[in-house]
Amino acid sequence: MAAIYGGDEVNAVVVDLGTWQTKAGYAGDDTPKAVFPSCAGAVPGGFHSEGMEAPVQETRSSRHLYLGSQQLGIRRNDMQVMSPFGDNGLLSDWSIAKSIWDHALRSRLQVDPMNTAVLLAEPTHNTKDVREQTVQAAFESLGCPALFLATNAVLATFSVAKQTSVVMDAGYHGTTVAGVHDGYVLSKSVCLSPVGGRLLNTCLQKVLEAKGAHLRPRQTFKRIERKGFQGEFEVVDADSVGLTESFLQHQVELIVADVKELVSRVSDVHFVEADNLTVPAISYEV
Repeated sequence: MAAIYGGDEVNAVVVDLGTWQTKAGYAGDDTPKAVFPSCAGAVPGGFHSEGMEAPVQETRSSRHLYLGSQQLGIRRNDMQVMSPFGDNGLLSDWSIAKSIWDHALRSRLQVDPMNTAVLLAEPTHNTKDVREQTVQAAFESLGCPALFLATNAVLATFSVAKQTSVVMDAGYHGTTVAGVHDGYVLSKSVCLSPVGGRLLNTCLQKVLEAKGAHLRPRQTFKRIERKGFQGEFEVVDADSVGLTESFLQHQVELIVADVKELVSRVSDVHFVEADNLTVPAISYEV
């Protein structure tokens, strides 16, 4: 007898494919079980990796996709770091999106999507065309028996046991403000701003470089022991041939984002530079 999915008691998995990170877990849990970057390393077909996880192979585009923080950090020639999102913050590369969904469910949660109901979180400003393509791609790639799409604003409202609220969602691509009434998003109230995590990372990177900091991915240098000085090491440049610009920029942005999250702070009052000179400095080491 076919399973019936309805009511309040449904054992489902939740996948939130965000513009910076993907979070996956079980409905009803307080925190996600898996969190990994929402981007993929694309290598032209025929290239084999020595990584622990097998790559996702695409026969149509003849490329291998590598997912997860560990796989994205491994040095591979001609690997492009790509995002499934377009400039508008909506899904555009469906092959990467399908691979991320599959990786979240099968590899990270160790569940069979063909026997599990799936809830996908979608951007508040998602369009009808993208929503239809999302449902079609999810059913084709996952084969799940039940699927539900919920907007981020509605999920945020329900998470605090409310049905009506004003939600401000600050993400990587930008910030979205929307009104929710009785569990439905008021489409005319949705406002978008390009100010988000990506802009903050860019500004912080320029500030660090202006202060003389040289941000270098760990794949571009190596440490060797100095001749005649046992136990002393020096840093020399490593061969960077084959490393793509997108890969290097992604690694630099990871460093900047880590600095932002660990060291940066938001002033509780109106910012006055003279008053902040007395604030104790925080050391950061890569």
